[in-house]
Amino acid sequence: MLYATVTRKIEIMSEQSRYRPWLKELLVSVWAIDAFTLQLRLLVKQIEFIEDQISIIEEAINKVMEELHPKGADYRYVLETIPGIGPTLAAAIIGEIGGINRFPAS
Repeated sequence: MLYATVTRKIEIMSEQSRYRPWLKELLVSVWAIDAFTLQLRLLVKQIEFIEDQISIIEEAINKVMEELHPKGADYRYVLETIPGIGPTLAAAIIGEIGGINRFPAS
């Protein structure tokens, strides 16, 4: 709407020859700003979509971890006390090593 209004006013003013050179540049600038705004809006929507997917995956990981390792098996939470290891990385470590009971106690 704004683009159409500005474009029409520029076209009216460009009918006068003294305004023509810089008005065409202004029209291109307005179009570029409009395109840039659209691109930013699309990028923000993509980021929001990816953040939603991350939340869903994290919830699924937590659910599986609770089902596989009930509250009595607290080694998941022990792993999470290590700086830099959160629920997702703890789940990956546990998934790689399997049951901690496989290893002899030392």
